[in-house]
Amino acid sequence: MTELALAAAPSAEDGWTARRVFQSSVSATLEERYTANPCGSFARTIEYRNELRLIAVGGEYHGEEGDWFHISWSWDGSSSYGDEYRAVGNKQFAELYTTADGMETGKSVFWVGLNGGHSSFGMHGTQVELEEIHAILDSLNLSRVLDYEPTK
Repeated sequence: MTELALAAAPSAEDGWTARRVFQSSVSATLEERYTANPCGSFARTIEYRNELRLIAVGGEYHGEEGDWFHISWSWDGSSSYGDEYRAVGNKQFAELYTTADGMETGKSVFWVGLNGGHSSFGMHGTQVELEEIHAILDSLNLSRVLDYEPTK
């Protein structure tokens, strides 16, 4: 899990005009099987005139057999979504490539999207079985995503 800490408001005394402080303590594993890629994790906030406009976080995880996925979540105070859930993939969709000598290679891919209120969640990856996708989604407590409102 990525932790986000915002520094105190900049002041004339410290010479800063804007400041953000990010602290990351990315979990080493997810679902006991996936390792976090620290370079694939991010957290971001956007404020305009002291009003929070955007919060966004994401992370990338790798399995032991070439499987990987990326998750992201954002809260956008300037947009509102209708409730929507989509999941497409796994065996039906594949990234396929045919080599010059005619050999076809590829991996199964998947996409998951959840939108509601001001929040949007996405997950995509490759070589992850449907049961494993459901287990990961269940562990994330996504029902809270639709109800999230930052404290004012």
